Amino acid sequence: MESQISCLTPSLPTLKLTHVVAHIGTEGNELADRMAMLGAQRKEEKLRPYQETIDIPTLLKLRAG
Repeated sequence: MESQISCLTPSLPTLKLTHVVAHIGTEGNELADRMAMLGAQRKEEKLRPYQETIDIPTLLKLRAG
């Protein structure tokens, strides 16, 4: 993963990665967790943009993954 991230550095010179403890209520992390769950449930064969409306409060009410 480190080598993949280092490839981004020239195009994103201000990129800063920070460790976030999971499942302690950090809204952005919790939202990412719920979005990952939705993506896994869909079982799409190919990567495609998510085109549906995202209702953040509803997503955050879903159970944690």
